[in-house]
Amino acid sequence: MAKKETPESAPQPRRGFWHWLWRPPERWYLLGIPAGALMFFILGVMFVIFILRPQLRFTESQDFCISCHEMRIPYGQLQHSFHWSNEFGIRVTCADCHLPPELGPSLVAHFDARVDVWGHLMGTIDTPEKFQKNKLRMAKIVWADLKSQNSAPCRKCHSFAAMALDKQSREAAKHHSPEYIARTHKTCIDCHKGVAHELPQEM
Repeated sequence: MAKKETPESAPQPRRGFWHWLWRPPERWYLLGIPAGALMFFILGVMFVIFILRPQLRFTESQDFCISCHEMRIPYGQLQHSFHWSNEFGIRVTCADCHLPPELGPSLVAHFDARVDVWGHLMGTIDTPEKFQKNKLRMAKIVWADLKSQNSAPCRKCHSFAAMALDKQSREAAKHHSPEYIARTHKTCIDCHKGVAHELPQEM
């Protein structure tokens, strides 16, 4: 006679991961682990939305950028450039050119700005003479950064696809043509250094 299976001896169905994840804990105090994780997640989201992001927005403002007196020199140069005043009524600010448009690279750029803070504290460029002495070095860093991004900040406003090449000079139209770009792999900063600031004296 076959042995009758009891509920305890009957084979139990396999439980999946989600069942394991959501099963009630054997000890009531273990509920604090998922509850605490959820609480920290919510607090983290609130911190990013209500504290971190507004602070980052403030550091991207024109007023913040020129609050350090060293930046008055490049700011003055910007005010005499086509990017400050033109027939189209378009004006760019520091962040428009010096911050990538995507969130991830933008956060990296914010972190990299610690070098500027250190330079401010150490007085690296706190006089016009020091600024001119370091200008080429600083410019090369910015140019290399723009090159690595394929001039992404420039492309926020300038689009090759939207350019009316027939209204440009022959040389400009040649350099902006899809064929030239595909052949040379050049990007905006390769040809347009000094569009917002004076070029270093060594150039």
